[in-house]
Amino acid sequence: MDVSQAKQEHLLALKVMRLTKPTLFTNMPVTCEDRDLPGDLFVRLMKDDPSTVKGAETLILGEMLTLPQNFGNIFLGETFSSYISVHNDSNQVVKDILVKADLQTSSQRLNLSASNSAVSELKPECCIDDVIHHEVKEIGTHILVCAVSYTTQTGEKLYFRKFFKFQVLKPLDVKTKFYNAEVSLVYTDMCFYNAPGYGDVRLSLELIPDTVSLEEPFDITCKITNCSERTMDLVLEMCNTRSVHWCGVSGRQLGKLSPSASLSIPLKLLSSVQGLQVRQTQTSSMGFFHAFIAKA
Repeated sequence: MDVSQAKQEHLLALKVMRLTKPTLFTNMPVTCEDRDLPGDLFVRLMKDDPSTVKGAETLILGEMLTLPQNFGNIFLGETFSSYISVHNDSNQVVKDILVKADLQTSSQRLNLSASNSAVSELKPECCIDDVIHHEVKEIGTHILVCAVSYTTQTGEKLYFRKFFKFQVLKPLDVKTKFYNAEVSLVYTDMCFYNAPGYGDVRLSLELIPDTVSLEEPFDITCKITNCSERTMDLVLEMCNTRSVHWCGVSGRQLGKLSPSASLSIPLKLLSSVQGLQVRQTQTSSMGFFHAFIAKA
C-alpha cells in the first residue's frame, strides 16, 4: 500500500518495487483438429502468446520467468531488498535531487539509503536508481518511507514522499498439547508449522480428537490455504497407512481456490491399531505431526 503525501503534480515520479526470487511459468499448449468447433482459434492464440516459440507453438520447450503480481510474504530473518527509481517525467531540468529511504518498525527508524548526498541535476527522461537491502529482525508492521526533494528551474524547492506498508511474519510456529492416557502416562502432541511462503499450498489441522475408539470412524477437519499467486484446482487424494485408514472417496474434486483463500474440509478416518498413533502430513509448504490414542 502506498500513500502520497502531496496531491500536487510533481516533475519527478517515484517507483518502488520489491526484489524477490522470480517464479517460473510453464505454457501448456491446447490444440484441436481443424474440423473441431474452435477451428484454428487455438493455433492463432498460441502464435500471439509471448511464451511460445515461433514455428514450435505446440511444443513445451521450457519455463519462463514471471514478475511477481503482489508484494508476497516476508519472514523474520529474511533480507528485504527493494528497487527505487526516480524518473524525470517533465521537459525541465531539475536540480539538487535528494532521495531518502527509511524503514520504520515498531521500535526504531532505520536509514537504508546508499548515499545521503544530493544529485546535482536530472535531465528530462532520465532517472536515478538505487537498490536497498535490510535483514529484518522484528516481526509486525514495517513501513518503508521514501522521500524525494528537488529544486525546479525557477528555484522552487519541492518535496514529496510515499509510504509502503508490509508485515513481517514468523517463519516457524510450534504448538504443544499435553493429555493423559489411561496408563498414567502423559503424551505430548507437537505441531511444527513451517513458513507458508515457501510453497504453493499450506495445510493445517483444525480439529482432531485426543482419543478415538478402535475401528470406529472419527472426524477431523483440515484447512487448505492457497499461498500462491494463481487460482488452483484442488483434487483430494487419500493415502492409507498400516494403522490409519481414510473413509471416503479418493480423487474427488474440491473445486477452485483463489489466491490467499482458504478451504476447510471435514474428513473421516478410522484406526485399526490400538495405542498412540502419530502421523506426519507433508505438503509443498508445510509439515506437521499429529497424534491421537486409539483404544479398544
